[in-house]
Amino acid sequence: MQFINHSLYTAIDGVSIENKEQYSAFIHNNPLYLLGVLISNAAGSFTGGAVAKLIRNDITAQQACVVGLVLMILAYVNIVAVSHPVWFWILSVFAFIPFSWYGALFIQKQINKIT
Repeated sequence: MQFINHSLYTAIDGVSIENKEQYSAFIHNNPLYLLGVLISNAAGSFTGGAVAKLIRNDITAQQACVVGLVLMILAYVNIVAVSHPVWFWILSVFAFIPFSWYGALFIQKQINKIT
């Protein structure tokens, strides 16, 4: 998903990820880019929770939220490293843990249908 987002919003005018000021300006001027990142984060968390449930069927959905917590910590490091808008900070908190929980619940419902 992030590949698609990066393909839609290619760095223009020599914007480099290594240059924090340029990258920060790019982020602040492209809110749809950040929306794509949020969607990607939610999809990754959902998938992570689902895979955790597939690997270990005996874990609960709450335990699968550890995947979302780890992803949220990694995203926090990125958010702190480069300036992001406040709305992105707030929505990022709600993108990880709930979606990993939903992923595990989705798999549980699929398992219940089969058995």
